[in-house]
Amino acid sequence: MLTPTFYGTVENGQVRFDHRDRMMGHLQALDGERVVVTIGKAETTRTVNQNRYYWSCVVRLLSNHCGYSEGEMHRLLKQHFGVTSTKSLTLEEFSEYVEKVRAWAQTEMDVSIPTPEEVR
Repeated sequence: MLTPTFYGTVENGQVRFDHRDRMMGHLQALDGERVVVTIGKAETTRTVNQNRYYWSCVVRLLSNHCGYSEGEMHRLLKQHFGVTSTKSLTLEEFSEYVEKVRAWAQTEMDVSIPTPEEVR
């Protein structure tokens, strides 16, 4: 069974979870079971907002333009840019990857992808 990982931010000694509803659903499914909870500082991998922007804007615009599914477009982008997994990229690496994709989309595909600030 796959064990999910939940992320959050500590504020005034309390954890504010990024996806609280999903976490609560998982806890309810474990009602009555013994569990282990490990708390540590999160790695500096891409953020939830970076990931949301990438999928809802970058990948979606390109997949619509090219006629691929979003999953296919994601795989093609990773292959084109020599990225094995976007999940393991640091914040900086993921930002660089997205910027390379945006620049490539503009010059090679004539697709203008707005910046994260422009879609907020």
